[in-house]
Amino acid sequence: MLRVLAAVCLCVGGREKTKEPAVQLTVERRTYERGAPYKAAVMLRSEFVAGALDSLKLAVEGTPGILHSTRSLRNMALQRTRGDQDVAGRRLVESLSRGVVDDDPALVDACLQATGLPSAIALQLWQQLRRVALLIELLGHDAGSSRGQVLCAVGGISTISEPLETAAAHALWLALCGGRELDSASITDVVAGLVDCESGAIDAVLNCFAETRRRVPEAEWRSDPDISSVSLSGAKLLAQELLQNPERRVQAEARVYG
Repeated sequence: MLRVLAAVCLCVGGREKTKEPAVQLTVERRTYERGAPYKAAVMLRSEFVAGALDSLKLAVEGTPGILHSTRSLRNMALQRTRGDQDVAGRRLVESLSRGVVDDDPALVDACLQATGLPSAIALQLWQQLRRVALLIELLGHDAGSSRGQVLCAVGGISTISEPLETAAAHALWLALCGGRELDSASITDVVAGLVDCESGAIDAVLNCFAETRRRVPEAEWRSDPDISSVSLSGAKLLAQELLQNPERRVQAEARVYG
């Protein structure tokens, strides 16, 4: 949570007014240059797995006031369709835009820097994680209890049983590497792997969850106290306040990470 808040404070301010120049982006694991060619850069398997797990947690749980949780995304989608899960699911699957409509791109970009993944991988992975998790929710299942399956589905892997998250992240890496047991791969190849797996992700979700779909009761989606206003200015103010107030930060971290 602390890394996410710091990233928002550093990256959101001033975005609405000026275009951010290429800068050196330092993360906990490695350093990448934003805006620079990444063809020759290498992604270590261990770093990808760690970043994928961080991204998964963000994608499912969100961050209060900064990113909506997947459950809140589901409820907003159902509010727009008056509870029609089929229509909401088709809109998600047939959408030409990547990711989900209720994500603010600037806030997503700021938060993804805390995952330690280079932006080319982080954004592509995030968009697929959000779409897969949201589709699972629209089928009436709990994405928070299916995190290993979310990661597997992003790689086009269908699994009925819920795997351990770390094992699922390694399975995703293997899928992105074309089934090859590699300890590292170029960022270009990892991004290409994500693109190649994209078409199979929806099929993987349907294979695992469609037959056991559950109707979401109106009481669940119509009134959602967790749906909060998300904005650039509000997110920056919240992040700054929590970073400056240790007591509130501890409370927020306990609420988000349990």
